[in-house]
Amino acid sequence: MEPDRTSSPPPEGAPESDPSAAAAPDAPHAIERLPLFASIQRMSVAERMQFARRADKEGRGLLIRDSNKQVSLAALNNPKMTIQEIEQFAKSRQLDTDILREIGSNVEWLKNYAVVHALVANPRTPLPIALRLLSRLKTLDMKLVGTDRNLPSAIRIAATKFVKSRMEGG
Repeated sequence: MEPDRTSSPPPEGAPESDPSAAAAPDAPHAIERLPLFASIQRMSVAERMQFARRADKEGRGLLIRDSNKQVSLAALNNPKMTIQEIEQFAKSRQLDTDILREIGSNVEWLKNYAVVHALVANPRTPLPIALRLLSRLKTLDMKLVGTDRNLPSAIRIAATKFVKSRMEGG
């Protein structure tokens, strides 16, 4: 018969049972059970870059926002990256401009209209890239860009001029 463990605490001076001792057999697996964010935080830059090249969707989403640009670019160039993820990243206002510049320079990704639209509508997209992609927008989307107060004035003015020229030209 086992003693009742819910009873009173042990007397003073008596050794208390160590809670970490019970978890010791599981200690080697503890790293695997950590949330992904916590395990990424414990990695060195080289480990994060290596992980970024083979990470799943959740890992890529975390690593693309890494403070180290090399890690972010490694996550962006992951072979498992989907066009839907690229679209989400192009919409994100929290990404570094270098990541948006990389998305804006990839010809394959720019074949997707949603990515082009997301880049133009993102105020953090570098101005030369947004202006270069502006002419590829549909007229209705361009009208919305022309009235979006979150975007730089150069993009809004250029969008308004494009809409006027399309209306006059036919």
